[in-house]
Amino acid sequence: MLKPTHNMNTQTALITGASSGIGMHLAHEFASHGHPLILVAPLNQNSKPSPLICERNMASNAHVIAKDLEKPESAQEIFDQVQAKGLEVHILVNNAGHGYRSKTWEVPIEKDLSMICLNIEAPCG
Repeated sequence: MLKPTHNMNTQTALITGASSGIGMHLAHEFASHGHPLILVAPLNQNSKPSPLICERNMASNAHVIAKDLEKPESAQEIFDQVQAKGLEVHILVNNAGHGYRSKTWEVPIEKDLSMICLNIEAPCG
């Protein structure tokens, strides 16, 4: 792992898929290097951002945006929120995505379409 040359980085990192897995670990890594964060993840079943992306020990200057990137309007809404907060994104970690392990013919078409929307369409939008 690379060591930061100083404790405080001023470049803001926007991380999608920040609620779990690789995205959550990358958020912790950027926070440990002092980067301001914009963390994007969908709402959970309780209509609240995932508690993992709201951890206070991650960074005192972390902004959470609860958006589901499968929805076509989400990218513009995220952009609008970032602009409204007067934030500037220097680093984009486009990590949102999902997949399934199964025999292709056993996966419902809705899951395939969901995966295509999030993994292919959202980054291009």
